[in-house]
Amino acid sequence: MDSKIVMISAESPFSSDAISLIDELSECLQDITGDSGKSSFDANDVCNDRAMFVIARNQSGEAIGCGAFRPIDETTAEVKRMYAKSKGMRIGNKILSYLEHQAHDIGYETLRLETRIVNTNAVSFMNEMDTKKFQTTENTQRGQTPFASRNICSFDSQHIFSITQGNTIPREQIPGGGVFLRHKDSPTSAKAPFL
Repeated sequence: MDSKIVMISAESPFSSDAISLIDELSECLQDITGDSGKSSFDANDVCNDRAMFVIARNQSGEAIGCGAFRPIDETTAEVKRMYAKSKGMRIGNKILSYLEHQAHDIGYETLRLETRIVNTNAVSFMNEMDTKKFQTTENTQRGQTPFASRNICSFDSQHIFSITQGNTIPREQIPGGGVFLRHKDSPTSAKAPFL
């Protein structure tokens, strides 16, 4: 069984797997930042036709990560509850790529991600992204807490610009709405087995 295969699908944020992943993320955030992040996420916000909650699963069906987006306005969505149980499988990148494509298909022009600066893992994840075409990290203040935020992708009708993949993929090369993952360390692309 290939441990690198990750299947991603939209699921209810109220499922037992979703609740378990969100609780694990909240515990991690509490340890890292002193705030679980629970006050900035309402599962109901990702239960409409302009939002989405997804779970990543390994080939055995085990829930190994999650992510979501919710609308900020008509053209911009915000990524929420990004979490991967394991390092090294690029689960976060795969989830984010899936969310980017879904947000584009819904009609968003921009997908936004932000995190507290003290969350160095998340900031590193953001800094790995190719920022040549996009807004760079900006520090913002909310009360006394510094945040890093970034527009992680922008779309037009012809291309998907994906920071996580560092490539521009023409829309017509994504047959049947399939999602292609193209990794920086791989010269070829492979269709991801998303459910």
